Amino acid sequence: MIYRTTKTLALILFGLSLFSCAAAQKMEKKTPDRFSVDADALMEDLEFLSSDEMKGRRTGTPESRKAARYVAKRFEESGITAFEGGYLDAFKFETKRKKKYEGENVIGLIKGRSKPESY
Repeated sequence: MIYRTTKTLALILFGLSLFSCAAAQKMEKKTPDRFSVDADALMEDLEFLSSDEMKGRRTGTPESRKAARYVAKRFEESGITAFEGGYLDAFKFETKRKKKYEGENVIGLIKGRSKPESY
């Protein structure tokens, strides 16, 4: 029970940090460099990504790829700039037991106000 609660809390915190700037079309631009977050849209994102349909989104699975594309689409809809040509950055790794995995990170760029050309 504690494991499930910890896992749920970690997922919520991860989702909040990941999507705080990506609440899709429901996001309302206040100024060119400020966004507001629609709490209902954020919950829809979290519910979808944590649903049983996504089967945990383990690296290299079809569900992981589906989640990455979902997040990338949400970034684009939110006006978050693609980083160096795209939102998806493929990677490969091998475990100590020689199991190989392929996955994708989702990367977006939101320029800062004081140093917009630095990242």
